[in-house]
Amino acid sequence: MHTPFPFQVRYNLTASDAPADKETFHAEFDITDSEITYTAGDALGIYPRNNPPEVLAVLNALRAGKETQVPVPQQCYFPRPEGEFMDLEQVLLYYYDLKTVKPDLIKYLTNQAVDSQQKEKGEHILEGGVRENISD
Repeated sequence: MHTPFPFQVRYNLTASDAPADKETFHAEFDITDSEITYTAGDALGIYPRNNPPEVLAVLNALRAGKETQVPVPQQCYFPRPEGEFMDLEQVLLYYYDLKTVKPDLIKYLTNQAVDSQQKEKGEHILEGGVRENISD
């Protein structure tokens, strides 16, 4: 079966010890209402999505519209758009972790900023000034 099935996470436990670039989780999914069967050795593709209200809050903070066109991120996997640009809302929904903000997201948003003050803030954060600017 190659059809996406939206599911709820029933159980999620961090299995990696220390914070690192790669985290490992033990997760259990509710596939009760699906026709999915799983046999040991089967592969499972997971395409996470950020919470839409949180994405909207980021868009509002950026003073950007949902359909603002931005370059397709290098890590874009599914759904892969045709062309070199896509909606910022889709980029934030599917391709960046808004829960644990990493430098690649700050760099991406800084590069997209049209306001010089926002660009300066992003550059300052990337230089190590995260704590004092996190709520600005």
